[in-house]
Amino acid sequence: MPITMIDSTGPMVSAKVSGELSKSEVSQMQAAALEAIRRCGKISALFILENFRGWKREGEWGDIRFLIEHDKDIAKIAVVGDEKWRDLVYAFLAKGFRGAAVEFFGWDDLDKARQQSQDIDKIFRLAIDHPGRKEMESWSNSP
Repeated sequence: MPITMIDSTGPMVSAKVSGELSKSEVSQMQAAALEAIRRCGKISALFILENFRGWKREGEWGDIRFLIEHDKDIAKIAVVGDEKWRDLVYAFLAKGFRGAAVEFFGWDDLDKARQQSQDIDKIFRLAIDHPGRKEMESWSNSP
């Protein structure tokens, strides 16, 4: 399964995403976020892309009901991963077209990310200490 939930209790929802992401997996993450919203009110989210290979070509990816109904309930979305995914992640998360702040941080940007967002310091420490980080860095440096 490409998604491993790190924390879905809120107010910070975080997950590791690997492989190819399916629409049903996005729906599962949205359901976890909705439960956190119900418990905590406004939430933030962090997604760690590890060995991420993109999105499966399937289903109805144009369904933006969750964004329309719950964007007001999300303060920040941060994504950490290989720099090559930055633009596609911004498009997928509709950066610039939603109220929630959306930022992407490459592995080398983790310290800067932690300084900019004290709310998610604990989760960024998990990303920094994550054993897959070294694997991802060596993978991203290979041709």
